[in-house]
Amino acid sequence: MTTLEKIESSIEDIGLTRYEAKIYLSLLEYGTSTAGEISKKLGLHRRTVYDLIDRLVEKGIVSYITEHGVRKYSPADPKILLEIADKKKKEIMQVMPQLELLYKSSEQEEVSLFKGKSGIKSIFEQQLADEKTVYVISGPQLASNFLTFFIDFYTNRRIEKKIRLKIIYFGGEKENIPLAEVRVLPKQYVSSAAINIWGDKVAIILWQDKPFAILIKSQAISDSYMKHFRLLWDAAK
Repeated sequence: MTTLEKIESSIEDIGLTRYEAKIYLSLLEYGTSTAGEISKKLGLHRRTVYDLIDRLVEKGIVSYITEHGVRKYSPADPKILLEIADKKKKEIMQVMPQLELLYKSSEQEEVSLFKGKSGIKSIFEQQLADEKTVYVISGPQLASNFLTFFIDFYTNRRIEKKIRLKIIYFGGEKENIPLAEVRVLPKQYVSSAAINIWGDKVAIILWQDKPFAILIKSQAISDSYMKHFRLLWDAAK
């Protein structure tokens, strides 16, 4: 892309059409011109040039004077482009709250299935990437029993990133886990499933010979599971 093409592209980004940008640049380069002169330089039909220039005049980017019945057009100071860009930014900021609401209302819930140990590892890797506190409802040492060496890696990375855990175990001894708070409920409620909640995600992990997990991305569902977690947390020791 040539320097001129880059300039044209930048001007187009603030709301000018391709040929509006070309006319403005032509006026900057050659100075005051008539519509006929612009038409010849750019190879555009004169009627088209008149229409484009009228729009540029309305935008305040081009001005004109009339001499002997002929209009002669001049470019505005290029600093006006900064004013136009700033105005557009302010207009967008004014409607940003409504845009954010529309975005949130259109967010799609995502459900993914992960199989095997490698699939389960990707769940924990997402936790490391998201860097949110993780709330866990689990039987004691379920993850450790299946992913012995990976759990050590996960714990080290979690400590580096200062990711905290809040864990509810069903039965077993209360473990000493770095950067974690642990509470215990009676073992008669233990199961082979674990629930991990963080940010807008919920992972339901079934620890069995061939483990698998369902990962749900939904703020509403995450909020619902967090209510369940807090209820159990308050009841745990």
